[in-house]
Amino acid sequence: MKTESKLVRSTLEAAGFHYTEGHDWNMMWINTSSKPYLYEGLNEFQKINHFPNSYEITWKDKLAENILWMQEIHGKRPFDIIPDSYVLPEEYGDFYNHFI
Repeated sequence: MKTESKLVRSTLEAAGFHYTEGHDWNMMWINTSSKPYLYEGLNEFQKINHFPNSYEITWKDKLAENILWMQEIHGKRPFDIIPDSYVLPEEYGDFYNHFI
């Protein structure tokens, strides 16, 4: 378990998990997708909380950007699957104007 998130770490520790520097681990909790070599040769019992190169759909801002991009290419109707989304603070003006 390697994470900066205190909530995740305390929850996992309360469930009986503990931090190790060794290679004999069950779960690796990381903040971002890791290098591809980390996913190679995993034992059947080892799990990582991110799929390789998945940040384009697992980060909310990237998912929204990609869906908006598909809406621009193919029209809104086929990709009308999420509510209007804004990346804050960059798009605060658009967000504010939408809700006033």
